[in-house]
Amino acid sequence: MDVRLFGFATKFEEDPNVVQPDIVVICDEDKVNEDSKYEGIPTLIVEVLSPLTKGKDMAAKLNLYLNSGVSEYLIVDVDNKNIMQYAFSQERDIESLNTFCEGDTLKSTVFEDLELSLRDVFQ
Repeated sequence: MDVRLFGFATKFEEDPNVVQPDIVVICDEDKVNEDSKYEGIPTLIVEVLSPLTKGKDMAAKLNLYLNSGVSEYLIVDVDNKNIMQYAFSQERDIESLNTFCEGDTLKSTVFEDLELSLRDVFQ
């Protein structure tokens, strides 16, 4: 699904940023248009690292998601069996960064009841 973010801009036309996250959680379904494209700010985005996208996911997309107002960003490293969890503040700053390894349980900073057992994720 295409996700169109607008960063600091007030209109999409001023700063068109289109991404296709591996997993996206949106809480404002009314912003999905008739072409199944979302124009808004997702609450949670998950990217799974691959050799071709690793740098982009860990730098460019991290900054884009932070500056666009995303609340939580997870980067899944399948090779090293860990997940980096970024929580972003309302002021668009990094509120926290946690790294979880196999055997840990990740608790969402946004969704109170969302917990991920990394053992299950990497099984």
